[in-house]
Amino acid sequence: MNHDARRTLLAVVAAGSAVYGVLTINRTWLTPGAHADSVHYLGAAESFERSRTFEVPVARWSSPDSVEPLSHFPPGFPLLISLPLSLGTQTHAAALWVMALSAGVAVAFFTLLVSEAFGVGAGLLSAVLLLITPVFVRLHLAIWSEPSYLAVTAVLLYVMVKRPAWAWAHGLLAGAGLMIRYVGVAGTLAAVVWAAVKGESRRERLTGMAWAAAPSALFLLWWSRSVAGAGEAIREVGVYGGLGRNLSQAVAMLPDWLVPGGWGGGAWPAAFLVLVGVLVIGQAVRSGAWLGPAKAPRLRAVLIYGACYLLVVLASRLLADPRIPFDSRILLPVLVLTTLVFAVSATELARSAGSRGWALLIVAIAIWSAAALREDRIGVASVNEQGLYFTYEGWMIDPVIRWVDNQSSPFDVIYSNEPTLLYYQSSRHAKELPNRGEDLEAFGRAFRERPGAVVFAYPVHVDNLPEQLFVERLGLQPVVRTGMGAVYVPDGVR
Repeated sequence: MNHDARRTLLAVVAAGSAVYGVLTINRTWLTPGAHADSVHYLGAAESFERSRTFEVPVARWSSPDSVEPLSHFPPGFPLLISLPLSLGTQTHAAALWVMALSAGVAVAFFTLLVSEAFGVGAGLLSAVLLLITPVFVRLHLAIWSEPSYLAVTAVLLYVMVKRPAWAWAHGLLAGAGLMIRYVGVAGTLAAVVWAAVKGESRRERLTGMAWAAAPSALFLLWWSRSVAGAGEAIREVGVYGGLGRNLSQAVAMLPDWLVPGGWGGGAWPAAFLVLVGVLVIGQAVRSGAWLGPAKAPRLRAVLIYGACYLLVVLASRLLADPRIPFDSRILLPVLVLTTLVFAVSATELARSAGSRGWALLIVAIAIWSAAALREDRIGVASVNEQGLYFTYEGWMIDPVIRWVDNQSSPFDVIYSNEPTLLYYQSSRHAKELPNRGEDLEAFGRAFRERPGAVVFAYPVHVDNLPEQLFVERLGLQPVVRTGMGAVYVPDGVR
């Protein structure tokens, strides 16, 4: 078998392992877990499959409707889910298949990106590290759009290095990423920078940059007009401070990514592994392991994309959404690319060191992999047994949800701090309670015109107004209260 065949076979096996793995870890009716974002994705997918519109099954307190247009997220992920939905697949199963196939595409193309320039050994190590890293595994235990975005990113980087002059293809792939996640503008920026770097003449650079940016620009123009036409806004632009907490989150995330099971508390082992990783990558760069006509463009593409992604995340946090956390989910593309760079660097150094180098690498990876697999096994078993977020088994039997299910009549309106939870658990439409900074007087007038039940799910988010404030302002009395939530109705009404 020649080198090309071995690389292709490795990519196919890696893709199959990823698809099978995602389907296997979600093995009970409680998985994949769902959360507020999931309800938006699933609801919009059902809406598109039914009526070719993107609507979510919740609404603001000021809206007379029970649904509202999708705006907080772009439509790409719901559109993907709608494809298996149109074939008769159940909504949850459709989302699971999309995530599983996305994982297969991502792992396959990242493996090809590495193995075609650095050999099957580096590709194999990259695939193994991706498939068993706990933060990567956990991402596929709930319905997130990140797996699909990661798949598009993998294809984009692969095409950038294989066909560096195809700016139109880079632009289309970047636009596809932007349709899945707003942070996908990082891919557009990377494609534009790539065209600027690769163009041989000024005209060629400008033309390439235009092709790279055009699909994303057209999508944003169409989507922003669609959202604005529905009276919605994608994000509220402003200047948001308080970045220190986010940077602390990024530092705290390192043990979760690097230290499976938190050996010895996690912090010191994580610092040690960061040091080892820096030394390995630094030594590989100094030794020229990344040099060569097939190797250097891959490192350049990874660095350009990684820098653009971090820049977009930072700018989004400061200017568009102060709630963006710097955790392993938002930083996953950077973590994945760092893993690839480490895998390549480690195998290149092991190859140059001979049999002793390979032996040391194999032992080190085996120890880390054993710990990672143990963490994966424990985490997967726990989620499949207890559920995750809205599928947590406690919600299934909680009296708050049962009241919404069976006793909410004659209240045709329900207000809640978690309307997506109520819809997910009971298919009952609910309206969002006002958050901090909203007009409480206006809400009070709206509530008096359309009184209803008020349902709180715990814990109450920091952006939510205190429960007691609504009780006092609206004259509410409790009818159900548990450790997970409470139901209130207007005084004198049962």
